[in-house]
Amino acid sequence: MKKIFVVFLSLCLCFFAFGTTNISALDSTDENTHLFGPTAVCATDDKVFVADKNNDQNVLYIFDQQGYVTKNLSGVATRLAFADGKVFALLTDKIEIFDITADTKQTVVATGAKDIATHGNLLFCVFDCGIGQFDVDMFDTQDIYGKNLVATGTNISGVAHDGTNLYYVDNGILFKKSSGFEVVKTVDKNSRLAFADNTLFVYDNDSINEAEIGFEICDLFAVSQNKIFVASTNDFSVKSLRFENGALLPNTFILGTNHKNYDTGFDTVDSFEKLALCTTNKVAFVYGAENGDETNNRFGFVDQNTTMIKLSETNGFAYVLYTFDNVQYFGFVDMDDLTFANDPALNLQKVTITSNQRIYTLPVDKADYMLKQDGNVVSVSNTQQITVLAEIAGFDNDKWVFAKVGDNFGFVIKAKLKNPPVVYPVYQFGTANPPIGKNLEIYQTADSSSQVVAKVASGTEIKVFETVGDYSKVSINVDGQRIEGWAKSSFIVKQGKMTNTVSLGLVVGITLVLVIGFLITWRYLHKKKKYFEQD
Repeated sequence: MKKIFVVFLSLCLCFFAFGTTNISALDSTDENTHLFGPTAVCATDDKVFVADKNNDQNVLYIFDQQGYVTKNLSGVATRLAFADGKVFALLTDKIEIFDITADTKQTVVATGAKDIATHGNLLFCVFDCGIGQFDVDMFDTQDIYGKNLVATGTNISGVAHDGTNLYYVDNGILFKKSSGFEVVKTVDKNSRLAFADNTLFVYDNDSINEAEIGFEICDLFAVSQNKIFVASTNDFSVKSLRFENGALLPNTFILGTNHKNYDTGFDTVDSFEKLALCTTNKVAFVYGAENGDETNNRFGFVDQNTTMIKLSETNGFAYVLYTFDNVQYFGFVDMDDLTFANDPALNLQKVTITSNQRIYTLPVDKADYMLKQDGNVVSVSNTQQITVLAEIAGFDNDKWVFAKVGDNFGFVIKAKLKNPPVVYPVYQFGTANPPIGKNLEIYQTADSSSQVVAKVASGTEIKVFETVGDYSKVSINVDGQRIEGWAKSSFIVKQGKMTNTVSLGLVVGITLVLVIGFLITWRYLHKKKKYFEQD
């Protein structure tokens, strides 16, 4: 009985130790809310603060290990700072201060304020005329414009403090102030500053410390060299970077790009004509409804030149299947953001399966998308021959082909296909019969506008494998070289049907007949010779 009690107690402890663990909102992108238009960011070692704009609503998100909470902002925040348990949000002509512990809010008038930064219990506020220094616990509710100036200028754009020195940018010149003023270097006149781990970060709308980072920046905050948070206007996200060996590298943390599997009951691709491939012609947003004006339906973005499969179209939006980080998703994309490729080239390559596998209604390797008939999953047996109609290039690492299997159309995993046999198993003999005075043209595809791969004279023997529409798949021998292509069926006179097996059997049969005939004749002549010798 004691042993049973010990086991039961151990299970309970395991449950409390593991079963109730909260997923960190700072570590798992699946748990993060998505952002509509982040305008400012700051952070501590265990919290990230993001000001977000959604139409007329402005929200301050506070992310931590337990998830997130929100606070209402009265306007668009262009800069955030944190000190002494308080979040400072810079809005037009004012600063809103949120005391996280006391859950209170204070508003300070700051006419013309352009930037703020904190260090310890000090807050620095940038105005055109100079930089004011304030104790975070002793704010006056009166307008702080022009008060407590520790530096003056004519067009100051950014400020940072390292505990000893004050850095700021005035008219494109970076200054350092300690006991005196020192010109550090020339920078962009709109540059802003951040400081962490003895490193000063100078950034503008597309670069950090003169290194372009590939997306537009609306705000930056550095906790350390390994935690540099950047709010991006390209994809409305907050990313995390690290400064390593003189270079900026991305961390896995990201807020704001939560792609969702928005499956509305898709239209299956059950014919070659329905296969519509397209690519994004810009960084494109993906929406959860066919109305991109409703920003609360936006749940992700994709890079330019992302290959997609269009499943349907409604209200100027395409319902698409796409991949993001090697995972397939559904969603709506504005038709203007897509460039449609020409119809995929008809391949008609006959191949065999190397192992038993399934046919999929869409190129998604999950049981939900396996082709079913009468409730049963359709299986393609080993060595079964199929016809590849098109390769889905650029989608999901070129993993899929679109094929016809018997009477079914669907997607098949490319890696499970074997190259076409050197000789097709079934063919017909035929002869070329082009118009008088002309040669029979062999095309690369079943289209007279495609490349001509060979020309043969009238009467040339050819092999015909199959007929599709007005064209036949043929093989000819040119100077000892076997060439395959397509020719107009009307210019071919087909003869009897034969197969390689039948041809071999015929040869063997004729050989056997000749051998047997020879033996019978030899035996007959040998007996006749003996008869005459006896006489």
